[in-house]
Amino acid sequence: MINDAAETLEQKLRHLNYQHLSVSDYYKRYYSYDLGKITFMLQAYSIMMASAIQLSGKPISEITLLDHGGGVGILSLLAKLIGVRTVIHQDIDPVVSADARIVAGQLGIPVEHYICGETRDFVEFVNQNNLNLNIIASRNVIEHVYDLNEFFRETSRIKSDTLVLYINTTANVRNPLVNSYTKRLQKIYEHEGFSDEWGSRKKDKKNAALEVRKKIIKEYANTLTKSEIEKLAINTRGKRKDDIIKCVDEYLADGAMARPPLHSTNTCDPNTGSWLEHLVPINKYKELMEDSGFEYSYKNGFYNTNYPQPYLNLVTPVLNFKIKLLNNLGIILAPFITIIGVKRAFMSRSMQKTHSLDRVKHPVLTGNTHGSSCGSETQARPFDSATVDQRSGRRSSRKRDFHLYHQPV
Repeated sequence: MINDAAETLEQKLRHLNYQHLSVSDYYKRYYSYDLGKITFMLQAYSIMMASAIQLSGKPISEITLLDHGGGVGILSLLAKLIGVRTVIHQDIDPVVSADARIVAGQLGIPVEHYICGETRDFVEFVNQNNLNLNIIASRNVIEHVYDLNEFFRETSRIKSDTLVLYINTTANVRNPLVNSYTKRLQKIYEHEGFSDEWGSRKKDKKNAALEVRKKIIKEYANTLTKSEIEKLAINTRGKRKDDIIKCVDEYLADGAMARPPLHSTNTCDPNTGSWLEHLVPINKYKELMEDSGFEYSYKNGFYNTNYPQPYLNLVTPVLNFKIKLLNNLGIILAPFITIIGVKRAFMSRSMQKTHSLDRVKHPVLTGNTHGSSCGSETQARPFDSATVDQRSGRRSSRKRDFHLYHQPV
């Protein structure tokens, strides 16, 4: 059923004449970029939906899902096609939010709600409207969220009988190649900058994060010397404008210089706070989730096996096999990881331990804890190709052919 919906959506997206729609040029570039890897995206979203629905323990027809950082809106559209009752598309960009609504209308797949705002805004929206949100799903969004403490703290306030967080992120610090490549990009953004053009990697010094912070500090406190501005700008790497100004105020008040950041390269847009692929240790996600009352687990992602270049499709299936074979250690090869949190209403701490995700009796997840320098973690068992019945939400014994969209391992 999910596979059929994904195939239908792919055809709709490919045949949509989006260039002639009344949407922004930014959205058109965004749509074109996603279209170039649409099979892989739908593959990832199909697994996301199947796993998250099963974790919720609810029939699809009773589920409310929020597409966090929804962008083009592909996850929202897939959720509606498989029969999710209520879908909420959320994005911080009002233009993208409006454009996604237009495209959904053109495709004939109406999505119930579009929210433009931050975490606190969508939490207030679902609570005030008594929507009983069951799933928050995102792909390549969490690594841009400025304040992770606030994100998990706010989402824990959502009034729901069961809330599943299903978060994919390519900022996998355990993969040495991903880690090295991301740090290189962060250094470039910090010191050389990138062009304002969407998706561009052209360098532009005026947009370098360090230079932007210097400008913010100089405009706010023009009595500071050049060396003071330089020192403050260096030490406030990874801070948003409001927090940069707080650091300047503290320095002006008592001479206390902001402490330098702990991570060597993590940096964000000083104006918006959007991180450039925030590299966060996986145990930090565990700590934040559990502190907010979520049961925590993770699972390894997989590589695209539908590249336009045939030679890549000879390599990626081998990598996927090795990721599966290595089990927990496969994280060092995984191109992305999935962070999973489940919170059930009226569950005490002791009950959470009893029903935690590391128990074999859980329908999807099984205990695979392993020691590391970062502490133990629980990895989710990959979802198999059994379908979820649309009416009952239970897994069907009938196997489906996820030839395009199921995990290729």
